Amino acid sequence: MPASHPAALSRPKYLRFVPQGFETGENGQFRHVRARTLKFKVDDPGIERFTPEQVDLMIRLARHARDKFLIVLMRATGMRIGETLGLRRENLHLLSDSRSLGCHSKGPHVHVRRRPDNVNNALAKSVKSRVVPVGEDVTLAYRDYQWERAEVPAADECDMVFVNLFRAPLGRPMSYPNAKQLFDRIAKWAEIVARPHMLRHTAATEWIAAGVPQDVVQTLLGHASPASLAPYLHASDTRKREAVERVAREVR
Repeated sequence: MPASHPAALSRPKYLRFVPQGFETGENGQFRHVRARTLKFKVDDPGIERFTPEQVDLMIRLARHARDKFLIVLMRATGMRIGETLGLRRENLHLLSDSRSLGCHSKGPHVHVRRRPDNVNNALAKSVKSRVVPVGEDVTLAYRDYQWERAEVPAADECDMVFVNLFRAPLGRPMSYPNAKQLFDRIAKWAEIVARPHMLRHTAATEWIAAGVPQDVVQTLLGHASPASLAPYLHASDTRKREAVERVAREVR
């Protein structure tokens, strides 16, 4: 028998304590969320990922525009935390047309490149560069972050995207321990399991569920082998039922 593993469902939760700046709504309606986890044992754990409600809650609980942008970007692109923290500002092409930058990729996008010289030791896993398109949610979150970053003069000296804005050394590249502390804080406030890599799992799972071709998902994630998609291809009960009912309708 395979060993059992923890899995989780969510149930309504009332947020008794919220971080400074969190908007609770006129009558406190935003204190009621569906994020608290109910853990139980299963033989097939699948992969850990967030529900849409949990992602939304994490964004709302993040106290700073930088942290909101980090979550939004990772959720939208499926990037690894090392790839995200290793981004240079020159890697973000968020205009509709980037030809003035010498780039012919269409629409807003992010260039993911392996940079072994990053002083925060943030390193992309793949040696092959890739381009990941992004939407308006990313560009708006980045705009808000830029306003926040402009308030810290020391940040102008760093060409990394994610930098320290709230603790010394100001303006230095954000490190993995900093990011882990951020996710740990949000996990505590929301009473959920929250790790950076779960945002990558969430993006991949939702792309596949939306019918994005597997070769496209593989390219977006930067996987060298199609076999790497296997954890995301596990058919849910809902998708299996939809398949059976679709065939049943066709044979009638």
